[in-house]
Amino acid sequence: MKNHLQEIASELDNTANFIEAAVETLSDIEIEFGHLREGMDTAVFRGEQQFYYREHHRQVRLLSHLMRHVLDELRGSSEKASELTQTLFKTVREESEATSA
Repeated sequence: MKNHLQEIASELDNTANFIEAAVETLSDIEIEFGHLREGMDTAVFRGEQQFYYREHHRQVRLLSHLMRHVLDELRGSSEKASELTQTLFKTVREESEATSA
């Protein structure tokens, strides 16, 4: 029982660490989108949007792809964390019932 709980706790900890890293990456993407928006706004203000279109388009494609990838991984890790949490509570409940019987 103790080893099983340790395995679940360790896997849950690893999953939580991955989720934290994914959230940090998404925060970085948000910052980059902000810089991109500022650059696009500046280009529009100066009437130079046609000169910066390719550069901005490339950055949007890159950030969009990266964000989609990170979100997919984050969703998978979130589901895994939820399953591990449920397994952990079920295991603790079963152990508690077994010791009280």
